Amino acid sequence: MQTELSWYLRTEECVPQELADAYSGYVAKNNHGAKNIWYGKQAEKLGLTGNIDAQTFEQVLLGKPYKGFVMADTAKRHSVYATAFYAPRGLGTAYASSKDENLIYAHDDAVKKAVDHIEKIISECHEADSVIFAIFRHLENVTERGGVMPAIVTHVLFFTINEDEHGNFVHNDISQWSASLIMADIHAIYRAELAFSLLVEWGYMVDPWQKLARATTDEILSSGTSRGHLLAQMLDYLDSSL
Repeated sequence: MQTELSWYLRTEECVPQELADAYSGYVAKNNHGAKNIWYGKQAEKLGLTGNIDAQTFEQVLLGKPYKGFVMADTAKRHSVYATAFYAPRGLGTAYASSKDENLIYAHDDAVKKAVDHIEKIISECHEADSVIFAIFRHLENVTERGGVMPAIVTHVLFFTINEDEHGNFVHNDISQWSASLIMADIHAIYRAELAFSLLVEWGYMVDPWQKLARATTDEILSSGTSRGHLLAQMLDYLDSSL
């Protein structure tokens, strides 16, 4: 479960090449498991909802006019942060064999809980709901141990847009303090929320062969194992299949 935080600088002329290339790559992965959405309170306030399209993404990132609001600082450089959530191998393998969409939903829910934490930290540090998220989830095949393994991957880009005292919309940098607080917790939040969602929301357990398996409520209760112990088993399984 990789959650490294990197950052890019936007200039007046263009989206950073790395960011443009990455976004094009996400869109190109328009397979069964692709999902590209705007997310966050500020995104909703600014009308950035639903699926992401390349034109709108570039307009907002570059500070070009969009849906009636105009950025006041188009020449200013600002930070765009990026992080990625790679689901444990076992989750991708289970999805590849079962095609159970609930496994994807569990991953998505865990990512959103981690993203909600990012939003909370930045809002508290900046004393405003200002952060906008662009979330890109896709399925891919990775070569590992001499074979091809399915992987569930979500990339999250985020940056801030505020309205100043004159009613102008401006980009603001995210402080290094905010970034350090974010990285201290998001891996643990994703891991814990994924384990909880798999077990409690979608009825998955770790079977005797150390694989994810669906279980009914009766089967879980009849196992004689407490929910806390089952969650610990799930966490151990997720850690072992990183």
